[in-house]
Amino acid sequence: CIIVEPVLGAGGCIPPEEGFLQGLRELCDDYDTLLIFDEVITGFRLSPGGAQQYYGVYPDITVLGKAVGGGGLSIGAICGKSEIMELMDHTKYRDKSERVFHGGTYTANPLVSYVGTIMLREYEKGYIYPHINSLGKKLKEELEEVFQRYNIDAHTTGEGSMVGIHFTKKKPKNAREANEGKNEEMAKEYHKFLLEKKIIVIKPTLPHTFISYAHGEEEINKLIEATEEFAKKIKGR
Repeated sequence: CIIVEPVLGAGGCIPPEEGFLQGLRELCDDYDTLLIFDEVITGFRLSPGGAQQYYGVYPDITVLGKAVGGGGLSIGAICGKSEIMELMDHTKYRDKSERVFHGGTYTANPLVSYVGTIMLREYEKGYIYPHINSLGKKLKEELEEVFQRYNIDAHTTGEGSMVGIHFTKKKPKNAREANEGKNEEMAKEYHKFLLEKKIIVIKPTLPHTFISYAHGEEEINKLIEATEEFAKKIKGR
């Protein structure tokens, strides 16, 4: 099988190159093997149907997580095509050798299941995505413009409300490029500078952020302005 994050999440919010996911789908079909999407981060973030709906490439199995519980309750889910998921049905496959065992202490917890149902209904309405995706687009484009204007070796990547900030000479296309040749000290300095401005982004050595529905123009502008202040500080040395 092939397991992949449709958009690299904690690795710096790096989207797939055009045709990459489609190529994986075709490869798995050709070799009759499973394509599995890890949508713990992208699930319900890029669209109501996650990255697979956003890109129009559908896996055989999908792994989901915190977004199902609205980020407040711990939850995970495994979804897939019916012919795959029914292999866990012990009422259909009595012989243990024919079925896949899956169990958990808190499986089908009533409170979490109720919250999850409410959240799925909200995601399905779709009003969240124009808001967070437009903010993500603005942040990504304006941070890139700041770095170029001050001639700093840094780039932004991302998709929708996912934005990565890379202190590299060229825009990274994958995790290897994001980590090789990055100016780790400058990334840490940038992260510390933002903290002093009461702005939190994830991971000092590989800054990235995920925009939520609670964010607005004010928060995005604050991050852009702080980044420009940081750029001036760097160029003024």
